[in-house]
Amino acid sequence: MRIPGLTPFLLRDLKTSKLKDTTVVIDGENILTNVSKVPHFGCESDKIANSVKNHLIKFKKAKLDCYFVFKREIDDDKKSLDRSRADARLRKALTGEIYKKDEDTHVRICTKDIWFQTVEEMGFKYTVSDGDHVTECIALALKLSCPLIGNNMQYFFSQAEYVPELKTKLDKNDNLLCQIYTLSSFLEKYNMTEEKVILFIMLSDLHIYKENHFKKFFEHNNILCPSGRSTSTFLEKLIKFVAQNSNEDIINRLSHVIEFFVPLDFLYKKNRLKTLIQNRKNTDTKMTLYVTDKTKCQFTVMDPDWFEKGLFCKYIPMPYINMYKSETVQVREKISIPIVQYAFDLLTNFKHKMNAQKRNLNPCSSKDILECESSIPKPEYKATLSVFENGWDDIKQLNLFEHFVTETLQTFDFERLGRVPADCRLLLVALVYYSRKKSDVTLEIYSILLSYVMLSVVTEKLSKDGSRSKNTKNVSEQLFIDSLTDRDLVTAADCDIAWSIMKEYFNFSNEELSHILNWNALQPFTEFQCCLKELNNLNQLCGSQFDRTVYSRTYNSTIVYKIFNAMKKSGCQDGFQFIQNKLRPAPTVLAYLSGILGIYESIYHDYN
Repeated sequence: MRIPGLTPFLLRDLKTSKLKDTTVVIDGENILTNVSKVPHFGCESDKIANSVKNHLIKFKKAKLDCYFVFKREIDDDKKSLDRSRADARLRKALTGEIYKKDEDTHVRICTKDIWFQTVEEMGFKYTVSDGDHVTECIALALKLSCPLIGNNMQYFFSQAEYVPELKTKLDKNDNLLCQIYTLSSFLEKYNMTEEKVILFIMLSDLHIYKENHFKKFFEHNNILCPSGRSTSTFLEKLIKFVAQNSNEDIINRLSHVIEFFVPLDFLYKKNRLKTLIQNRKNTDTKMTLYVTDKTKCQFTVMDPDWFEKGLFCKYIPMPYINMYKSETVQVREKISIPIVQYAFDLLTNFKHKMNAQKRNLNPCSSKDILECESSIPKPEYKATLSVFENGWDDIKQLNLFEHFVTETLQTFDFERLGRVPADCRLLLVALVYYSRKKSDVTLEIYSILLSYVMLSVVTEKLSKDGSRSKNTKNVSEQLFIDSLTDRDLVTAADCDIAWSIMKEYFNFSNEELSHILNWNALQPFTEFQCCLKELNNLNQLCGSQFDRTVYSRTYNSTIVYKIFNAMKKSGCQDGFQFIQNKLRPAPTVLAYLSGILGIYESIYHDYN
């Protein structure tokens, strides 16, 4: 829906209200889309997570019991771009700024996973909608009899109490100041009926008819203002015109004034809109049922709703919704197709063929369709529809994830993998998978592992005021440690030193960007991120044998790329020598990195 000027028009006379210690439903999709802008080198997971935390902290401080609703992954990058543009327009409308097309942002690899992880870390609940997430947001808010917070003008025409998120802020007592809109108040104020509201939307929504479609009609009835149709004057005139005239009379006038007006097309679109608005009064969806009664999402034998329940209980990752239902998956990089294919085979009991569609960043470019054949033999289990048809209670013992890794890589030492911290194990699986599928990625491996060490240990142990010693000069007095894999042995003082050395690699200037940015050099890192994401998804589907990768404590694209670039230009005999020279003043940090690297190399070389 796009009605220029509608949001400020409807909010202009609303009084400020307060929310505190109450339940709310939040449309997480559109309030976070513009929070997570992607930098030039890819996904800065830690910065995205911090941005999300900073944006959502107002709900935490107001002690709101939040239930976030997200939409399933969309099929088309153009839709993602269009949504980003629409959200940008709404943001500008509420703040009085001018929207510019060059401010568009794209949701990239792992960004949504970072949203989910951050929302959970903050103690909030969330779910992913299997259908229209706007309808699900409305249904859940009505079911819970609570306000709906979001940034979507479709909520103005629902039965829910709507709170535009961009107009919310905390007061000194940590109350959430907001404006609460209700459709009933709008109907009463303008003497409108629901049928009249539908007609108003038909005449004003630019997603239904283009901007100039009704121009002559507006001019003929003295509705259009010289300043255009985005002004409050135009909207008020149109609302009053619709309220004061019968629907039949308005349609007759349209037929007489608009040269190419097609009444049947108009009525068809009007009936579709009416059906949508009626459907959005329904509070009884599977999601609302599962939220309000947890016993309803318990699995039964040969459960017909195993997929929906698996999604709600977070056994099934969000990207698998479209894959399972359409038998087509969009992939950014072909290297990750075998992982997704195996997940599809498990969901369909190895009985269907999956098509892989190559996703391009340019939504106008052609897309390659690949018919995929399963290359992994079916594990030993008995099922009719899917191995998950009875739920996930006994899934972990089937070792479905290990089966994929072993069959794909021919061998893998899981016992040795157990020597590294739990939060690092899936990362090492992804690195071994990635490096066995690609040649000559040694420098990439070093830079990725350094990012993990910096985010998982160093930044967590930093002194808040920087009061500990950061002397990096006297290297000869530092204790030499070969390697270790126990993060507790990494000293806080060494973390301060390591941060003081490496912090320059977390940022870049525009001048620096122009010298080092190379899209071909970035491509291997994009491929790795796809591998890491898809292996995490598969691990989740297979019962989470391993702890998930916490992206905000693992991967920062800027330090990864800058260290990679610095190693290439350093002139050192090998890339790791460059890192050793840098981190020698922080021996326990270097030893921890060396220890993790050593485990990776020992597993990798078992095959080679």
